[in-house]
Amino acid sequence: LKMYKLKERVKNFLKGLTQKQLVALALGVTGAIGAGTVVSFFYRNIYKKYLVCRLKVAPHHAKEIPRATPFDYVIIGGGAGGCVLAARLSENPKMNVLLLEAGHSDANLEAKVPIAFPQMFKKEHDWNYESQPEASLDGKCMYSPRGKLLGGSTNMNAHIYNRGHPEDYNEWANITGDDSWRYEEVLKYFKKSEKQTNPQMDQQYHGSKGELYVTDQMEPHNMTHFLIESQDVGFNPDSNAGYKQEGVGLVQRMTKYGERCSAADAFLNERVLKRKNLVVKTNALVSRLSFSSDKKIEAVHYVAHGIPNKVLVRSEAILCAGAFNTPHVLMLSGVGPKKELEKHGIPVVAHIPGIGQNLQDHIMAGIGYETDHESLCTKENVWNLLQWLYNQTGPYVSNVVEAVGFFKSNEAEERPNIEALIAPAYYRDNGFKKITDRNCFGAATVLLRPYSRGYLTLRSNKPTDPIDIHFNFLSDSRDRQALIDGFKRVRSWFQRDPIAAYCKKELLPGDDVQTDEQLLAYLKEELMTVYHPSCTCRMGSLDDEMTVVDSNGLLREVSGVRIVDASIMPNVVAGHTTAPVYMMAEKIADVIKAFW
Repeated sequence: LKMYKLKERVKNFLKGLTQKQLVALALGVTGAIGAGTVVSFFYRNIYKKYLVCRLKVAPHHAKEIPRATPFDYVIIGGGAGGCVLAARLSENPKMNVLLLEAGHSDANLEAKVPIAFPQMFKKEHDWNYESQPEASLDGKCMYSPRGKLLGGSTNMNAHIYNRGHPEDYNEWANITGDDSWRYEEVLKYFKKSEKQTNPQMDQQYHGSKGELYVTDQMEPHNMTHFLIESQDVGFNPDSNAGYKQEGVGLVQRMTKYGERCSAADAFLNERVLKRKNLVVKTNALVSRLSFSSDKKIEAVHYVAHGIPNKVLVRSEAILCAGAFNTPHVLMLSGVGPKKELEKHGIPVVAHIPGIGQNLQDHIMAGIGYETDHESLCTKENVWNLLQWLYNQTGPYVSNVVEAVGFFKSNEAEERPNIEALIAPAYYRDNGFKKITDRNCFGAATVLLRPYSRGYLTLRSNKPTDPIDIHFNFLSDSRDRQALIDGFKRVRSWFQRDPIAAYCKKELLPGDDVQTDEQLLAYLKEELMTVYHPSCTCRMGSLDDEMTVVDSNGLLREVSGVRIVDASIMPNVVAGHTTAPVYMMAEKIADVIKAFW
């Protein structure tokens, strides 16, 4: 207790100092304890831990790849699927594996601090996608961040470990006609990747021997607990435990000792990167695939540091570039809807009309309250950062979304179609707009099973030009009503005890927004994605012309190309997409190995 009081007194003293006084104090402390001690601290806890060790892939991506050297497998995209496949396929020393990533290595401090992921938005490690003006949203353009570095978007999301609902996978099995996608069959692949650190979790549903660290919240905020106690849909401590998804509880997240555990951290560890048969090359933008006259994959073409290159493929090119970039690469390669390719002067290799169609994502809008209680909104300062750097504790270990809740927007729904993201902060414009400098807390309402469908089109035949995105969010009236109903229910929680006592003023949407018409206008204005783009190269029955890949991810109409990312989901899962992509990659890796 004495140490706590001393710490609080020191903290309050430091808060009262000006910037000049802080600098003078820092210089005085340095002089008193010795410059060597200060330098040693920063070397041990910052330079050595967060810079040197993050350059672990340098020997690999610095390698020159001889043009004449074929690889058995060329993996395009170093995100969730790509990292898993690189690790699993290179387990066989006879198989030469190349992983091409368009972005840099993951040597980035903001990618490691759990709370800092919004700081990466619209910067060099972000593909920074934005949709075309959406007619259904009165012309609003929707921002969609995607990770452009090793580990992909697993470096810049809220790293929530959630698998969706088991019926999502049963639905996939029905669509593909392949029972190996049923929940009871894919559960083993979820468990294979997972290193569950909470021994209280049901081992029937969780694994403890995988590479991906899955942990409880380290220091959940009081406001998060109060809001959990105020909801009216029931408590659920583990939404990943079988068919019971409904309810509210603290989320587990993908962190290791208070630090984000990205796909690269988990699956491209030092042991994996030392394999002589695995090469990881960053800063390599894939421009197209080339095929033989009988439509068999021959080579992958890429640009590294402005220089065009190509690498020969012996067995398969595996696209793991995500729901935007995978269809983009395919269309640039002459594989896609014939009319779209011809419009941009691209020779048609294979007419596959489903490529770029069926685009889905989750959407959300926030509720925010001002409070006199402490929240994360006022915790951005150098002292909290230093605390995290020193021992990975304090406010910066929060992933912002500390709890989630799943429920049905109405009783006619068979399973939950709404999610609440609970945070000791507020949600607005992906963190770019502030509503106040004071303490706030809130929740976002998420539409989990949308009916609206979007599509992608080429902007040009140049790989450096982004693809055009058309989300069509809320174009289906069922989506509008479900989101309005879900929003009203989450909003009602703030009027219940114990959280009501801490609600000083509603800032989002505000007391003047009450009717369904007013709510719809607010939703259209404040709508954000949940960063789960998917389904643009959907798998299904080959009897359906809109199917792009079979149930093993193999691309139709050509030979030797496979897709393993969120783009092959027939329908987006009713949850979060990172864990499902890990599962998909584990499953398809086993499919590939079965043919060795």
